[in-house]
Amino acid sequence: MIITALLSMFMSNTATTATMFAVVIPVLGALPAGRPRAGLALSIPVAANVGGIGTPVGTPPNAIALGALAEQGYHISFGSWMVMAIPLMLVILFGAWLLIAVMFIPAGLGIELEMKANWHTDRKAVTFYVIAACTILLWMTEALHGMSANVVGFLAVVALLVTKVMGGEDLGKLSWPVLWLVAGGIALGDGVGKTGLDAWILGLFDWNSMPAVVVIIVMGVLGLAMSNVISHSAASNLLIPLAMGLATGIDGMDPVTIAVILALACSLGMSLPISTPPNAIAYATGEVMMADMAKVGIIVGVVGTALLVLVMPTVWSALGLL
Repeated sequence: MIITALLSMFMSNTATTATMFAVVIPVLGALPAGRPRAGLALSIPVAANVGGIGTPVGTPPNAIALGALAEQGYHISFGSWMVMAIPLMLVILFGAWLLIAVMFIPAGLGIELEMKANWHTDRKAVTFYVIAACTILLWMTEALHGMSANVVGFLAVVALLVTKVMGGEDLGKLSWPVLWLVAGGIALGDGVGKTGLDAWILGLFDWNSMPAVVVIIVMGVLGLAMSNVISHSAASNLLIPLAMGLATGIDGMDPVTIAVILALACSLGMSLPISTPPNAIAYATGEVMMADMAKVGIIVGVVGTALLVLVMPTVWSALGLL
């Protein structure tokens, strides 16, 4: 789960899950049939979903939140996002591991495996390792050099193309629909604000009579609930612009807080195979029952969202991030 979460911080959750299952399939075959296999199969999508919240590039809801904040003149650096999200990510990841171990792994169960590593050391591989390391380092040191995460990401692509590690055919294999979905969501959020639709929808409820903390809780729960039945990106696209409009009209409500909370809450929806592609990949193995996925997903999502809305704003304020 640790490896999956680390990869998911910098790769798409779907690609991470597919990569990990390619490695884990032999391990699944070595485990006793039934709950041990289900537990291992479930651990990968859970770790991928949780790991994605750790960086701005980990999952689309993070980018959607940053785009919405940028439209309102707020900027969160790559490093600041990591400081805000990684503590929560680690707590949820540990809790999810403990839950899966208790629910699925019998006491005393152990296996011995011998797997040969396939560490490439050719020119393209070494070049990629260097560019990837430099990209991550530049992302994490934005405060020192001033280049935004977008510029750093673009430079990494240029470097990969110039060194011929990637070619035009590789660009064609990118998940362009996902990229357009994120871009469309940012445009949708801008349109919601400029047309006054956010004010009209928010005017249907007397939000001003609620304390800011109650509004944050309601939005977090709504983000979690919606992201279980529609895609995380769609839930973020719908809710973040509305919440940003709401934040400007309520005393004590910080737009950065509500946007980040919604982005993270939307990434914690993982109770159904349709909730997120990593869940669908795990379910397709045939080792996971929907009831087990629902139990784990609901517990991880509810506990994670409770920590997110009740504890993290105080932590962020104490660290001077808000």
